[in-house]
Order: sequence, then C-alpha cells, then structure tokens
Amino acid sequence: TVYNPALASNGSGYAAVWSRWDYSGIAQDNIYANVYSSGSWSKDAGGNPTPWIIENSTGFASSPRLASNGSGYGVAWVQNDGAAFSIFANLYTAGTWSTGGTPLETGPGDADYPSIASNGSGYAVAWYQYDGPAVSIFANIYSSGTWSVGGTLLENNDFSVGIPSIASNGTGYAAAWSQFDGSSSNIYASICSGGTWSTGGTLLETGSGTAYSPNIASDGSGYAVSWFQYDGAYNSIYMNIYSSGTWSSGGTLLESNDGEADTTTIISNGNKYSVIWWQQDPTDPLVYDIW
Repeated sequence: TVYNPALASNGSGYAAVWSRWDYSGIAQDNIYANVYSSGSWSKDAGGNPTPWIIENSTGFASSPRLASNGSGYGVAWVQNDGAAFSIFANLYTAGTWSTGGTPLETGPGDADYPSIASNGSGYAVAWYQYDGPAVSIFANIYSSGTWSVGGTLLENNDFSVGIPSIASNGTGYAAAWSQFDGSSSNIYASICSGGTWSTGGTLLETGSGTAYSPNIASDGSGYAVSWFQYDGAYNSIYMNIYSSGTWSSGGTLLESNDGEADTTTIISNGNKYSVIWWQQDPTDPLVYDIW
C-alpha cells in the first residue's frame, strides 16, 4: 500500500516521493523516491520502476515532503526513532540520494507535519513538535553542505500551534502557522534573513474569529500568506503580504460571499499572487465551488 505522494521539479526533470507499507518480516512504513531524468523515470532492464528507499530505520515513516534547489532535491519526513516521532531529511545530489536520512531535531517530544522549501541552493524545513508545555514550531536550515544542529524554535507562546507552511524568496525563508492564544487561533509568521529567524513570530491578522490553515508563497522578494477565518457569520478567506520588510496591517478579506470558505492554496508568478479556495455556493449550501 502506498500513500502520501509528493512531487517536485528541478526545472528539467522531476522527483516523486511517497510512503509505502512494507512487510519483509517486520511490517513498517518506509519512504521511497523515484527521479525522472533524460526522459524517463528510473527503471530496470525489464521496464519496471526501480524506486529508492531513502531511509534505513526500522521505525514507521510517513508524510514525506519534497522540494528542489534547481538541480537536486530535498525530502523531509516524520519517522519513529524508537523513542518518539522525529523529523528526518535526505538529499538527492549528483544523481544519488544520501544514505539513510539525517535527523533534524533532538527534542524528546513527538514531531510531525514537516514542510520544506529551497532558496535555490540550500533547503529549510519547518515542523511542529511537542516541547513539554505545548506544541511549538521549529525550523532547520541546510546551507553550505550541512544542516543546523537541533532546530530553531520560531515562537515562544505557551499555547499550541497548527501545521506550518514554509517558502523561500530565493535567499531567505518564511514560515507561517496558526497558534492558539487562550481564546482563539491566530495566524503568525517568522522571516529568516541572513540565516537568522525573527523572534517570536509576527501576528498577521487582528480578527476576533478563529483562523486556521495558513499557506505561504513568495514572489521572489516578499511573501504572502492566505488562510481562512471565522468572521462572525462564516469562515472567510484572508491574506497578508510581506513587502519592503514589513507585513501589511491586519490582513485583507478576499471575498464577501455568503457561505463557508476553506482550504486555500497560494502561488506567485514572480510578480503577483493568486489564491484558490473552495466555498459554499451562495444559491445552494449543499454545493461547493472553486473560487
């Protein structure tokens, strides 16, 4: 059984990663990858796919995420290391995957939901992890041939967080996440510039309603984050843009339709941003449309 596929391109070829349930004496989930290069996916002489298994732990592995730096690929996933669920990464460089996978954090608490991006040469991974008092956001950067040690805490709130999203503007990185403040969930972001993350996270919205599921993209210089948030009647779609060193104030409402909205995706063409989401049809609440 296979699941959790992810796909990325290096500008000329592609790579795919996925989780697969294996049973070879010991039942477990492993992470596999296949690379499309010179017009073909990796195959044997009989034309059968020959994917790589890119980790060698006996612990269950899942949730692979994939990015490219323009030539190779980076993969991050979550895996049980015998004591807890931890975050690992593997790199594809010069036609081969590194051996086994590198642990990106050393915390004792369970970690999950990695998100990976590249700045065109290195990589950065963000994830959430239980650190004792709460679930917190951490990140690790791969630069000059090595990962940073242990991971960097991106926020210092006492309340738990949601799944992070990470992007690069070609030099640095930015991560966004939702975080409970004691009464509702809010959207925060942190910027990494010159190898250093901003401290604590920046609040991106000032609404009183609960906000969830941020997604982040870059136009090559700045960043934009989209999310959905309860506005008193429905969940609605909002976004915030980071430009010239600052986030806009409060967030911008992208639609004013009657009906619940949810699950945004945001991308950039290098100049502008585009956001897509699904939403209840104003004329029939049993029908959902794409906006």
